[in-house]
Amino acid sequence: MKRIIISILLLLVASCSDDVAPTTPESTTSSVKGKVINYITDLPIEGVFVSTNPLTRSVKTDSEGVFILEDIDNGEYEIILQKYGYSEYSSTIKVNENTATNQLVFPLKPDSSSIKKPFKPELISPLDKATISTNELIFRWFTEDIENKEVTYSVEFGTSPDELTVIATRLENSSFSFEFNFQKKTNYYWKVVASNQFHSISSDVFEFQYGINNQPNKPILLQPTMGKVINSKNVEFLWSCSDPDGDELKYDIYLGVNKNQLILLNSNMTNTSFKLDYNFNEVDNYFWKIEAKDESSSINSDIFQFTYKDTSSIDFQSIVGYWKLDGNAKDSGPNHYDGTAEGVNYVDDRQNISSGAGYFKGNGSFYHSKVLLSKNIELTNSFSIALWVKQLSSLGENAGVGNYDCVSQWGGAGVGLAAYNLGIDKNKLVYFTTYGSKGEIKHEVFNDELKVDIWYHLAITFNNGTVRYYLNGSLNGIVSGFPEPQKSTLNPSIGGRQDQLSSFHGAIDDVLIYKRILSEEEIKNLAK
Repeated sequence: MKRIIISILLLLVASCSDDVAPTTPESTTSSVKGKVINYITDLPIEGVFVSTNPLTRSVKTDSEGVFILEDIDNGEYEIILQKYGYSEYSSTIKVNENTATNQLVFPLKPDSSSIKKPFKPELISPLDKATISTNELIFRWFTEDIENKEVTYSVEFGTSPDELTVIATRLENSSFSFEFNFQKKTNYYWKVVASNQFHSISSDVFEFQYGINNQPNKPILLQPTMGKVINSKNVEFLWSCSDPDGDELKYDIYLGVNKNQLILLNSNMTNTSFKLDYNFNEVDNYFWKIEAKDESSSINSDIFQFTYKDTSSIDFQSIVGYWKLDGNAKDSGPNHYDGTAEGVNYVDDRQNISSGAGYFKGNGSFYHSKVLLSKNIELTNSFSIALWVKQLSSLGENAGVGNYDCVSQWGGAGVGLAAYNLGIDKNKLVYFTTYGSKGEIKHEVFNDELKVDIWYHLAITFNNGTVRYYLNGSLNGIVSGFPEPQKSTLNPSIGGRQDQLSSFHGAIDDVLIYKRILSEEEIKNLAK
């Protein structure tokens, strides 16, 4: 019986022990949350390197100066803080559950030995001695420290350069908007002070006045004019401009081959002219403009375009006439045998220069285009003719035999009329003809077929009845037996005869007539 009772008691004890709840073991790791601030300014410091001793893990502070070290074994550690420009800092802490919930604050002292003096600010606006016209002013300045977050700026302002008042501090940008009831005829002064934790440096003090300022009048470009073709690499730019307030103006001149990306050549000029020695080329169009400035405003001129043609290979001493056909029929030679353009338009030349070549195209029966020269030019036993041509598919009109004169002194056979002609026939072949004083005539067709819509350089030399024909600078034919051209009562013409026959259809450019024989080298240079 006793044995049974003991067994029951043991069973009861075992049952009771099964109902006891297990004990939760204590956590052995915690986190450390902290914030690093500037010892002097109390501002948070970003990018501080945080580590421990004994070594656990390392992190950097965020933009708020905060860091978190997670899953660190509980115990005692040395927290080490490091950042360039600050003295190293260390502190001993005990890591436990409290360090995870309570943020610790660590101050870092700036290290003056590693902090350089800021750069001197350069004032941009308003400029010294400027006149402003608004009560809402934006002070602007420049400094090489603008990306340095350790440098801040203050703006000082007043009516005396020696008694300025601080109107803004701790600025991180290089501008400050300021609204003030400015008074006329009052001098105002301002400056900017750049500062870091240990150093500061002041800009110069600038002076300005308040007054209504009118923008300068728009500059008027005088030379080179729009579409002008220049022949010298020494060019003088001329313009005119005035200011409604009578302010002194300064000018900037811009030049380039892209009208949207002009390059500044010279600035702050007080004269309305500028001389330039420049290596212009014949391929590009050039654009220029002027910017006129007073103390507080500026205005741009229109943009003018001009081109350059090299005439260095032209012997002006022996030249009879030089008709560039650059928008007009004037003779650029020394004799000024200007022509009268009849039904002539102007198109891009071989270098794509706008209005750089004459465009000849008749329109109907016995109506044609031509340039009639103002003087009778007598060519005798020694002369040369050169020009550029580009024929249209229609070739020409009003020629019974299909000859279309490019340069001629011709008006039908007869004494005192026909003298010479140079042109292209219906088969696209170049021809040359002379008519002698005794009625003798020689007409020669050369065997080089010209394609339409392509520029060609043609040249002939006449020497005592022998003609040399050049195509694109190359000698392509020598023919003798031509009579000396008779003296004609007709004036020479370009693009068609004076009697309205043999009209050429196409473009003609740079017509040259010499009273001498051009050498092969000279003709090659003209054909470049």
